[in-house]
Amino acid sequence: MITKIHHIGVVVRSLEAALRFYRDRLGLPLTRLLAVPDQGVRVALLAAGESEVELLEPTATEGGVARFLARRGEGMHHLCFESDEVGGELRRLRTRGVRLIDESPRKGAAGMIAFLHPEATAGVLIELATPLEDAESPPSSCHLARVVIGADEPRSAAQIYQELFGVQVRTSDRGAIIHTAQGAAVVELCRAGNGMTPGLSRLVLAIEDRSRAEHVRAAVRSSPTERHGVNLALGESPDSP
Repeated sequence: MITKIHHIGVVVRSLEAALRFYRDRLGLPLTRLLAVPDQGVRVALLAAGESEVELLEPTATEGGVARFLARRGEGMHHLCFESDEVGGELRRLRTRGVRLIDESPRKGAAGMIAFLHPEATAGVLIELATPLEDAESPPSSCHLARVVIGADEPRSAAQIYQELFGVQVRTSDRGAIIHTAQGAAVVELCRAGNGMTPGLSRLVLAIEDRSRAEHVRAAVRSSPTERHGVNLALGESPDSP
């Protein structure tokens, strides 16, 4: 069962530089900083309400994250859904003929994880994660409200997610909205084009700490280079269906 958006993965050249933006300017508290040698990355996890932002710095010239950085530069890499039990989720998806990257769960920064092939999930790299321990999210200046995906056929793409994960889908004028838990961040699928890039396109944040509102607004308005390739906006999550 998919319970919520666990995190959005962002590839960066330098964790230290990225933390100066996401932790110090946006006000997202750092919850974990670790190396994952078998994946060739250093990882920082930052709380963003009920979800997290995962910063990934490649430490080896080989590997998917290093290839992504070399090919596309800094930016959003994958979307992670939290699952009650990744192993069971993989078995269920395998019986449906879904193309997997990981045939069995492995340990990662977010707990026990597995990746699905983008061909199965409307062109977006999807990670599933079962955290190894429950942890309360520390207060932050803002929380993740929406992950926006650009798709050629947004409603058809949303139908794929509904069929794969049993999530609730509500159609909108712009496309479709995927809901998981009540009050949690949502996935919005919009038609690609007119500034909406295909795949992971935009993160929408909602301000939590009004005393830091101007700092957050200034960070969101900064240049793409300062934001490490992530398109940020301010808003709220759509109401649950």
